[in-house]
Amino acid sequence: MSTGDVLVYFGDKVVLDDGCTGQVRFIGELVGKKEICYGIELTTGKGKNNGTLDGVTYFKVKSKTQLTGRLVTRSKIQKTMRTSQSSRYTIDQNVVIKGVLTGVVRYVGVPTFATSTKVHYGIELHEPKGDNDGSKRGQKYFTCAAKHGIFVSNESSLTSNEEFEQAKLNRKQGMRMSQTSIVTKTTESFKDEVNEKDKDKDKNKDKDKDKDKESPKLTLSENRKLPMAKSNDSPSKAKASTTKSSVNANANANTNTNTNTNTNASTSIIVNVNTPSLPPRRMSQPKIISTCSAKKSKTHTRTQTVFQGTRLTRTQSKLSATAKGDSHHSG
Repeated sequence: MSTGDVLVYFGDKVVLDDGCTGQVRFIGELVGKKEICYGIELTTGKGKNNGTLDGVTYFKVKSKTQLTGRLVTRSKIQKTMRTSQSSRYTIDQNVVIKGVLTGVVRYVGVPTFATSTKVHYGIELHEPKGDNDGSKRGQKYFTCAAKHGIFVSNESSLTSNEEFEQAKLNRKQGMRMSQTSIVTKTTESFKDEVNEKDKDKDKNKDKDKDKDKESPKLTLSENRKLPMAKSNDSPSKAKASTTKSSVNANANANTNTNTNTNTNASTSIIVNVNTPSLPPRRMSQPKIISTCSAKKSKTHTRTQTVFQGTRLTRTQSKLSATAKGDSHHSG
């Protein structure tokens, strides 16, 4: 890289082609000249001025008795070194002001209107949004169109075009990264919810298994040994209880009495037994008909079992014949 390609900043220490050394105090145009010049306050060597040329003050030197200032072109500067006083931006750099206005640096130094030694930047704007044409308080610092010039003393409000473009790129990448992180977080939260649900299901399954282990399962033989409920009593018990209740309840209604006035009466009782419900595929239970003598030992008691719906005509005829015979013997 040649010497001319190295940028020179306000506040840099430089070495001139004649061996003189000094520090940069001004960068800009000279009145009546279009070439960029650098104002150097010399620390070694012989100077030519005190920063004023042809009645125009471009910079000020510390010494009041000696001429320690020189105005040179870029080709006279052989070496340059940055210092703690070096500015961030230099001549002909594209900058962005407060992220809104864009322009080119045309002047770097401490103008005569400044109230401090703080460095000022004279910027030619790309749009007519400035407040001067490069002149201020009667002195020309740089050349630009009307309302295209502005002076900025706060470096924090400036950003180089490269830095601005990089910042834009970083913001875009940051937005992409944030969107990616949001999607990633959403996916991770969804996975966490699914995992929690699966864990809850597993816990419920484990609880069910523990309950099954705690509650003993009865074998088939043990189930057979368990006592049956009242509703599941054996048909014979149900049959006996039903027969007893039906006999007590319907004794007067189902009793047929054949009485002779001169003889002992013989009573025939027909009892209809209501059988309980039996298991399927079994025949209906038969009716029980009881014939008993109420008073005398001569009455015969017979119990015959017939199926439901059959009339006992023979039994009735024998009973009537027996009653007649008894009446004849008594006569």
